[in-house]
Amino acid sequence: SQARLGKWFEDFQAKNVAAGVEQGLRQGVRQGREQGVAQGIEQGRTLANEESAARLCHQAEIKFGDAVATRLAELLGDKPAAADLDRVGVWLIECASGAELLTRVETRTAPS
Repeated sequence: SQARLGKWFEDFQAKNVAAGVEQGLRQGVRQGREQGVAQGIEQGRTLANEESAARLCHQAEIKFGDAVATRLAELLGDKPAAADLDRVGVWLIECASGAELLTRVETRTAPS
């Protein structure tokens, strides 16, 4: 009958809409979780690099004085790269003067 067919169609539509909403929610939660994890990892890396830069500047201050540490902080910038920090750490040990350290950091090159 027409009424039964109409009822079946309404039930079919309701089930499909509910399934679609449920699937959309699951997908949204999964994507949100993935984005949150990626964002958390990036924030963690940034914080670790900032802490490493601060430590290097403190070590430069101990070895070469406040002016060198201040300039080093300026050269490293707000978002220093991990590879740059590793090189600066080595140069901090190798360099005999603050001027030599700053020159290496400014040019990002080791002596020839």
